[in-house]
Amino acid sequence: MERRLVGHLNMLKSRFIVRLMPFKIGRIASENAIVELISTKCMSVLLHGVEVCPLRKSHIDSLQFAVNGCFMKIFDTKCKETVYECMDVFGCFAISNIVKQRKSKFLHKFISLKKVADLYGQCLSPLPKEEITI
Repeated sequence: MERRLVGHLNMLKSRFIVRLMPFKIGRIASENAIVELISTKCMSVLLHGVEVCPLRKSHIDSLQFAVNGCFMKIFDTKCKETVYECMDVFGCFAISNIVKQRKSKFLHKFISLKKVADLYGQCLSPLPKEEITI
C-alpha cells in the first residue's frame, strides 16, 4: 500500500510540474497572475485524490516541497521563510491545511451520502411477514 501511495504522489508531483511548464514561471507574467494560475490550474492536479488517502507527514511535506520549489522560482529566492511569507501574502495556504480542509469536506459528503443510502435502503427493505396482507 505504501509503495503505491508514494508512486501516486510522485505521479501527482510530476503532473503538477508539467502543468507549470506553459506558464514559464517568473519570466513573462506578473507574480500575481502566475500565483493565480497556479492556484486555479495546478493545485488541483497536485492534490487530486489526497482526501481519500491516508497521508503521513512525510507525504504532505513532499507535496509542500513541490509547491515551495515553484514559489522559489517565481520569487527568485532560496529562503523558505520568504516563500511562506509570499504564500501568505498571495493567499495560498499550506498543503497540510488544504489537505485537512479537503478531507473534512469529503467526510461530510460521505457521511451525508451514507445517511441517504441507509434511508433509501430502509425504504426498499421488504416488509416484515406479519405486516404482509393478501
